Amino acid sequence: MSSLLRARSRFGRRTLLLAAAAVPLTGWAVHAVALHRQIVATRKDPLTGPVRRSR
Repeated sequence: MSSLLRARSRFGRRTLLLAAAAVPLTGWAVHAVALHRQIVATRKDPLTGPVRRSR
């Protein structure tokens, strides 16, 4: 058996699937947190800090 085949058999399909799904999910989570912080920042008055009134 070649070393390439042995190296591939170390990780199961489930492990590879989870690793492949983790990258986009992590990126999505970071993006969602950044957008949430932007929304919260626009609702606050930059000078005094309290929440702005609705227009």
